[in-house]
Amino acid sequence: MLLLAAEPLAVEPRAAIPEADPGRARIGFGLGLVKTLSSIYPGYAPTFTGTVIGGSWGLVCGFVCGAVIALIYNYLQGLCAQWD
Repeated sequence: MLLLAAEPLAVEPRAAIPEADPGRARIGFGLGLVKTLSSIYPGYAPTFTGTVIGGSWGLVCGFVCGAVIALIYNYLQGLCAQWD
């Protein structure tokens, strides 16, 4: 069997990625997420008032989801207790 040596792959050098200045915020970073969340939670915006409104929505949604999960858990726990 004859083995032929493969030519080494030509690897392009990595392009230099400019380092972000840690003391400087990137303008516009995260605006897509804010736009998406504001379409779900009315009143949410990148302002102080919008942050308070968004936090209130988060508390309400977290409470409701937690209550639903707790109800499902307790229901399933009751079903398992009947089998014992």
